[in-house]
Amino acid sequence: MSKWHKLVNGRHGKGITMEQLRRATYRLPADAADFLERSAKRNLTSANAEVVRAIRERMERETKTATGQSLPAHPVAVPHETALQGGPAFHG
Repeated sequence: MSKWHKLVNGRHGKGITMEQLRRATYRLPADAADFLERSAKRNLTSANAEVVRAIRERMERETKTATGQSLPAHPVAVPHETALQGGPAFHG
């Protein structure tokens, strides 16, 4: 299975179609880019999949906050996301 096939149909792609993808380019500080590459290797994924996962997790947290769903009193920091999100990451 190709990397592209995994992105579109795999765990991170959730069966999205080519029309639903948007190509984008972003600049990252060197330490964040290095962290992203190490995270991808450690998790056996692509850097793109790591970025998508981090963004989706943050979207979920912000949606829960906006809709009034409760978050844990003491969020758990996940160190491997810190560089991607500009600070400590919390799961809710």
